[in-house]
Amino acid sequence: MPFPRTWPKKNLVEAFPNAYLGVLLPESEYLKASKIQRGKKFDWLYDRCLSLDLFTSMVTTGYSKGTSVLEKLHANRNHDERAALICLLTAAGVSLGSYTAIGQAQSGYFFLPAWRHWQPWAKEAIRCECSRAGCTEFWVDGRCLEGPPSR
Repeated sequence: MPFPRTWPKKNLVEAFPNAYLGVLLPESEYLKASKIQRGKKFDWLYDRCLSLDLFTSMVTTGYSKGTSVLEKLHANRNHDERAALICLLTAAGVSLGSYTAIGQAQSGYFFLPAWRHWQPWAKEAIRCECSRAGCTEFWVDGRCLEGPPSR
């Protein structure tokens, strides 16, 4: 399967939990949020995703252990273990060919949720950034595109 690589014949998947969770949340969540304390953003993002039930469709589609993972996502209160669970979702999405990766071979890629899970505001923001700064590589589900999809 085609894959964004930084080294020939080797896969490197780097997870960015805040960015991963951030593109899942509706814009309205950010607009109604009070100031988030430094170091507390990840847990706020995670809790908002839980309360909006945003993990269910991601975990129950294609994951053979989806129910078990979903239970762990809901039950866990430990910051570091939660981050590890988001890294697990990142890796599982890549292994299933269901991911978005943005970057370039020289410096690496951000691996994020599948494009279909992104909120409209996040899709528009990355489109604007790509047109302003020039997009590097944009991968959606194993396909390298010239920029973000139009929908």
